[in-house]
Amino acid sequence: MRGATGGRGFQVRARLLLVSIMPHKPLAYRFAVCGVLVQLSFSSACTSSLDTEFARLNASADDGGVEPADDDSGQPKPGPGGSGGGGGAKDSPEPPPVDKPAAGGTGGASEPGGGSGGDPAQGAGGTLSGVGGSSEPTGSGGSQQSTGGGGGSSEPPGGAGGEVACVPDCAGAQCGDDGCGTSCGECALGSECQVGQCVGSYVFEVENAALTGQMRANSGIMGFSGSGYGDCVDLECGFTISPTVSGGTYYMDVTYTLAATPRRFAIEVNGTPWIRHTFRTTANWRDDSLVGLVLQEGVNTIKFSSDGTSGPNVDRVSLKPDDGSRFQVRVEAELATSLGCAETKLKDGGTIIAACPPNSVSTYSVDVPKNGPVTFTFRSATVHGNAKMQLLDAADVVLAESDTLSGTWDTFRTYSIRTTPLTAGVQILKLRNAPAEMDTNWWSINE
Repeated sequence: MRGATGGRGFQVRARLLLVSIMPHKPLAYRFAVCGVLVQLSFSSACTSSLDTEFARLNASADDGGVEPADDDSGQPKPGPGGSGGGGGAKDSPEPPPVDKPAAGGTGGASEPGGGSGGDPAQGAGGTLSGVGGSSEPTGSGGSQQSTGGGGGSSEPPGGAGGEVACVPDCAGAQCGDDGCGTSCGECALGSECQVGQCVGSYVFEVENAALTGQMRANSGIMGFSGSGYGDCVDLECGFTISPTVSGGTYYMDVTYTLAATPRRFAIEVNGTPWIRHTFRTTANWRDDSLVGLVLQEGVNTIKFSSDGTSGPNVDRVSLKPDDGSRFQVRVEAELATSLGCAETKLKDGGTIIAACPPNSVSTYSVDVPKNGPVTFTFRSATVHGNAKMQLLDAADVVLAESDTLSGTWDTFRTYSIRTTPLTAGVQILKLRNAPAEMDTNWWSINE
């Protein structure tokens, strides 16, 4: 290759580097002129004539022709190339831009002054301008003369932008974060979320419940919570609550007041009779506590209905998972130290005491865990409408008395009532069926 400048001739020996020999891809030739590394690209169809022409030009250059040197070694200074613009000397003059980019371009985004990474086969590349060009995301660059290294991927693993889809995890959780910024569920009023579980009470204000019969929302008696309470104004009254809970056994606390004679509610759970609880008279709002309430996973229906005796004024109903914090002492009726009944038999899923004459007494030794009133619960059957179950202390003082209304000897029902205060420790407690005959399966006291 020959040229002239200022009337003075000069010769340049072109140093050719074959960058790509892949079929149907362009070829790139690179040579240094006046300290500038120049690269040209051609289609494979032109390679034969270009190779011949450049060979002729190199052969015709006399021995005095030398390549311009940029350092003491006499070798051309490394030019553009390498990964993501890592190659190229920063103090090299920048050639004018061209319209067509060179082959290659693998590697990351480049910096000004450096070229894009070259083709993986040879490593040379970049654009004529020497300014970083576009790159393919998975190539590796680096010219044989460049100090640049491999380009590497321009995107992090896991897709565009490195984003990985979040998978919610609520396995075994009732509440709390699902790991993706949303909730596994909310706890009911009166409870709180602790390690994915709702802990505390589910509180239902009766004035907001589904009131039935002659149950009315009222606010005349002070001391209630919420906006009022349920007032049973006639014999037929009741209400229904529908708690959504995890399955299991629960405590139930009923907050009520009652100035008249004792009254009773029959309580059904999901359509099945559970218990008939007698509310004793009280001048203030107080809680009666029941245990052993079994609820299913999800929505439940708990129905309270007056049992022929009207009902109390009810402020709220609270449910709490049975965590073992409240004591319950259950006694099988046949395990009496002194049995006042004539026989025992298998019935109602267990052994019952039967043929108990009116006013018969069976005696038991029971360890009472705490001082104070408890809930006395028993399960019995009778055909007598006037039958009552009494809980007595060692001196035959009546601690509690409940009516029974089972109707047949084969229909056992569960009844409960609050007692007067008991004394902690081992106590003698007695059952007396008065004034009629009654069969009994078991009985219990609970906090």
